[in-house]
Amino acid sequence: MRRLLILIVASFTLAAGVQTDSASSIRIVGFNATGTLTWTNNASLGGLYAIEASPTLPGAWSALDGLSDIASTQAQVTVTVPVGNTNGPFYRVVWKDAPVADSAGDYSSTQGENGWFYGYSDTNNTFTLLPRYGGFINSFSAISTNWNLDGTNSWLLLDQFGGHPEGIICGRLTNTLSAVRRWVSTVAGTVQVSATLKDLDTGGGNGVAGSIVVDGVTVISRSIGDGGSTNFTTPAIVSVGSTVDCVLDAKNGDECYDYTLFRITIRP
Repeated sequence: MRRLLILIVASFTLAAGVQTDSASSIRIVGFNATGTLTWTNNASLGGLYAIEASPTLPGAWSALDGLSDIASTQAQVTVTVPVGNTNGPFYRVVWKDAPVADSAGDYSSTQGENGWFYGYSDTNNTFTLLPRYGGFINSFSAISTNWNLDGTNSWLLLDQFGGHPEGIICGRLTNTLSAVRRWVSTVAGTVQVSATLKDLDTGGGNGVAGSIVVDGVTVISRSIGDGGSTNFTTPAIVSVGSTVDCVLDAKNGDECYDYTLFRITIRP
């Protein structure tokens, strides 16, 4: 997926309109008459970008010399665009290595939107959709609404950035349930699945485990202690329609203080 934002320029100043695609996470935050262009990417800390120009809209876009592979490790990027000559007057920023799926950027209150489903699994690994999107009582989540069982009688939840598994120690249910965020693949071939796993509630407990399961087969699993964190990337082979499950587990059934950031991006 190439996510882009088109910046419309006329007479060396920003025109009245800025055109974006609906899926874009890129926002222009500055542009001046000398060509200094700044944008932010609220879905990724860094990326690979290109600046393209066209004399018309819809455009015959072409990359600008020296601006076709802009590698950044920051969420905000500033470059100088050559304006006032044969370039433009229409420009756009292209995110070249945008993920095909982003668990936070694609998050939705609708099951299946953007290919993501929010559910849980039991000890038999049976995936079931979470039935409720709404407020959650006594949640450690920074988001007041999330996917949950009933909002009161279980710790189980999935929100935009992470979730909480269910266990048997801290006493809302008597069985262990994994919080499972499922993406149904729209691509075929080898993808790179990257994840950040971080225990955000450091009040106690024994930490959590996070796994990536593709079509029922675990391809990677990582465990962290209370307050711990880890980042990992793994290749996975998928087909169109493959399920990629991002599984959050309570370790040894201990779900105490287990609200966890678990963000996943998937790139071709």
